[in-house]
Amino acid sequence: MPDPPPGLSWEGLMDMALAQARLAAAEGEVPVGAVLAGPDGRLLAQCRNAPVALRDPTAHAEILALRAGAAVVGNYRLNGCVLAVTLEPCAMCAAALVHARLAGLVYGAADALAGAVTS
Repeated sequence: MPDPPPGLSWEGLMDMALAQARLAAAEGEVPVGAVLAGPDGRLLAQCRNAPVALRDPTAHAEILALRAGAAVVGNYRLNGCVLAVTLEPCAMCAAALVHARLAGLVYGAADALAGAVTS
């Protein structure tokens, strides 16, 4: 596994993602949270699942984090960025991560039903 971005730890990033997942659960969403960090360790996005609230089937935590991060960076290419997410990304999110050209992905739990990274 590569080193986390400067000034961050994998555990710290996952703790932030878990906090987002708890907020999603409290809002009646599937409890998934994601945190996007830049290559310099700057936090670019902290997001949670919101397809119910946004009435958008693509409003997964990972997609929302990519959108927010791209807005901060000013480019859809998120070179050098890493994403920490609480659950293994689905096929839609995994493809989006590839297109965003992330440097890395860390996820907390495998998803045997819909995971598309290793499951």
